[in-house]
This record gives sequence, structure tokens and C-alpha cells, in this order.
Amino acid sequence: PVESSTSSSVRSRKTVFMSEQEMKEKENILQKEHLAALELRKAKREAKSKEKWEELGYVSKALPASVLPGNLSSTLDLEYVVGDVTLPDKEGVIIHCTDTSGEWGKGGLFTALTKLSQNPRNC
Repeated sequence: PVESSTSSSVRSRKTVFMSEQEMKEKENILQKEHLAALELRKAKREAKSKEKWEELGYVSKALPASVLPGNLSSTLDLEYVVGDVTLPDKEGVIIHCTDTSGEWGKGGLFTALTKLSQNPRNC
């Protein structure tokens, strides 16, 4: 990079001239730093959730994705039912996707469970 200084009233600025290759390298470095920061925040959130769960004696029953067969969707016949999950009118398995933030959400399943009891929210 080639540097050039320009002085204005109180502050001075440096102008850096970079080649296209240097700009791409700098962009790659910044992108890697950003991804590393995201991973660090994710790890901290997961550690906080794990600590909270251990403190409350919670054990997740979630299956790791590697356990599920790749063609699972083609082997299941799913029926979508709309209604109150806390008052089912049919027997079956309730499949529900949730976030893993470790925080109690609002709406959907969270609200339905909260109407029944505060116990799940406290876990």
C-alpha cells in the first residue's frame, strides 16, 4: 500500500492506495475476523445456556443431526394439524422447531405452555 498524508484543520488523515489484490486480501481478513467474532459470541451464548441448564438440572433430549437419516423426509407421511398444542384432538407426535437461545420466547408454543404452567419457563 502507498500512503499519502493530507492535513486539514485539526485532524490529519491518511489515504491508503491499495491494489485490487490487496483490497481482496484485506476483505478476506476482515471477513475471517467477523466470522471468528460470530463464533465466539455463539460459543458464549451456548456456554451461558449450558450453565443455566446445569444449574436447573435440565438435560436436553434432542438428537444430534448426525443421528437422523438423510432421507427422513421421504420416509415420513406428515399430517399438519392447526390448533392448540395443549389441547390436542388427536393422538400423535408433535414436531416443533425451537430456538436454542436458552431464553423463553413469546408466541406459539411458548405462550401455550405458559398458559398451562410457569414451570417450563422457569427451567
